[in-house]
Amino acid sequence: MNSIPRGVILNIKGKSRLGDRYELSQDQLQSGGGRTSSGSSGNSGGGCYIATACYGSYNCTQVLTFRNFRDEYLSRTVAGRMFIKTYYALSPGFAKWLENQYRINTFIRERFLEPIYKFLKNKY
Repeated sequence: MNSIPRGVILNIKGKSRLGDRYELSQDQLQSGGGRTSSGSSGNSGGGCYIATACYGSYNCTQVLTFRNFRDEYLSRTVAGRMFIKTYYALSPGFAKWLENQYRINTFIRERFLEPIYKFLKNKY
């Protein structure tokens, strides 16, 4: 199993789309597992860093749907596990960059995440 690379410090702060302030530390993100499945299918338990940063909550409906898709579909194929591994290697740094980037978070949420969520919401 892979965890967040050593030396990566995460403390994501910002506003949710409803204007609520949030702050997620690396410990909070890792408490959900912060790792990926490297072999077998099943629950990989890690956080969805970019979606969490853009939606402002680790437990909002959209982020839960993305995690379910990862656990129920992506983690069951070799290509899906490769995607998950790459995502967890790259996304913590990108999520850190998104800190306090309200306009960029809104753009990513509305143009990328919401269309994916709408496609997945009744399936996962």
